[in-house]
Amino acid sequence: MANAAADDANAAADPAHAEAGGGGAGVPEAAVDAVWRALRDHLVRCGQEIAVELRHYPSPIAGCDQQLPKLIEQRRALWRQLDAMEAADADGGAAHRRAACLALFLRSAPLSDDADDAALRARVAAALRAGP
Repeated sequence: MANAAADDANAAADPAHAEAGGGGAGVPEAAVDAVWRALRDHLVRCGQEIAVELRHYPSPIAGCDQQLPKLIEQRRALWRQLDAMEAADADGGAAHRRAACLALFLRSAPLSDDADDAALRARVAAALRAGP
């Protein structure tokens, strides 16, 4: 478990450190750009859905509510991913920086239970596996 956290920290600090097939500099820029846009759209959509759910969430019953903390954690994870994407873009948006960010997304927990999330993860994985 500690190794996974160290790998995430190293990948965030040095995108070239991300493991092969998961964020190296040899990933085609066009493939990364396409899934980058799809991921950003997906995150925005998930964020909107979570915001609506939270806004309409009934008052919790002490000790009985497990869904609310899950929604709040999903929202936090979504914001972290969007912040990481924004930082990669602010740093010039180099393909290897984006690929490292995409690799971190693949290692994160799903943000939703829908088929779109699973399909997007498959697209991201395929784009990162593609050779130059």
